[in-house]
Amino acid sequence: MRLFIDECLIGECLSSALAQEFNRSGVQSQHILVTMAVPGEPDHAVLNGCIREASVLVTENAQDFRARALAGAIDLHPGLILLPPAGRWQSASLLQAVIIHLERLGDPMRVMVDHVAEVDLSGRVRLHPLPR
Repeated sequence: MRLFIDECLIGECLSSALAQEFNRSGVQSQHILVTMAVPGEPDHAVLNGCIREASVLVTENAQDFRARALAGAIDLHPGLILLPPAGRWQSASLLQAVIIHLERLGDPMRVMVDHVAEVDLSGRVRLHPLPR
């Protein structure tokens, strides 16, 4: 699975350390600040980076991606994982829960195409098509 991890401006929840941790476990992960090198990139630039890298976007910024329907405006989207606001270790655990859920359904990269996986603080994962 390939992940493109968005930054989290509040705290270190979606930090580059999280990407490194997942890389060590065999999940290809890039952090936006390593890939794009500019903090605070606008959402459309983050989305373009995810498309360019053919990676599933991982973000806590659900409100902006839903309100603007950014992800649904793309013809073929590699997928979007929405995490609730949490600390770094809890974010890592919740993201791992999503990956395990996706692996049960098949090849996670194929399962995620044009889909959103949302996880709540209890670890419950919901998978649904991207809204158009």
